[in-house]
Amino acid sequence: MTASGTQLLLNVDTGERGADHAVDHALVQHADVINLACGGHAGDAESIRVFAELAHRLGKTVTAHLSYPDREHFGRRRLELPVDELLRSLDAQRIRLPEPEWVKFHGALYHEADRDPELAVALAAWLKQAGFTTAIAPVPGVFARAARESGLNVLAEAFVERRYHREEATDRVALLPRSHPEACLTTLPDALAQAEALIARREVRLHPHGESIRIEADTLCIHSDSPIAMELAAALADRLRGMRGETEAQP
Repeated sequence: MTASGTQLLLNVDTGERGADHAVDHALVQHADVINLACGGHAGDAESIRVFAELAHRLGKTVTAHLSYPDREHFGRRRLELPVDELLRSLDAQRIRLPEPEWVKFHGALYHEADRDPELAVALAAWLKQAGFTTAIAPVPGVFARAARESGLNVLAEAFVERRYHREEATDRVALLPRSHPEACLTTLPDALAQAEALIARREVRLHPHGESIRIEADTLCIHSDSPIAMELAAALADRLRGMRGETEAQP
């Protein structure tokens, strides 16, 4: 499955809360792409097997969801790791899920790759060597540029239940840090409004003043631990299927 023209793919995070988590199983039904935790921030052999098999059965694209080796903080804290040590950890995660050609970094590693040019180049080279062809990432950005220069396809990602802001230090548009009390959109109407702006105009409103700004998007993400994940995924999947002229696939 690829994104082209105005088509948007819905991606969700899975396998982060055990092999039998009911919400994750339901989310897979709605998604086009599932980001499967490979043991760095979450996930184990059983959850990887179960969700990989489910995705295959339903015809979903699987990405390896790779992260800092940080289960204690769910991969959402930057680790001071030498690059060679980080790459060894990514090797170990890749071994757990060797088939997918798509990848998405998780949490702090996703953001650090987009802030640190040297790290971005190292990660892009590693991805190429590890057999990946496609990366999901923010565009434009440091990592997206490094990935494309390494010959990888990049799908631009936008988030429907996270707020964006303009970083004072860099003037770039980025997600409002999770440490901020308003980082997440927690009501269905607010998240759907942001999703609709992304679908119709490729725009988001920036916190705190509501300035609208263009953003590239080939795929929209829903975090599985969002309290509105189920309702949001169902509504958004219906919206995207309608745009494609598709009917709901039966499991």
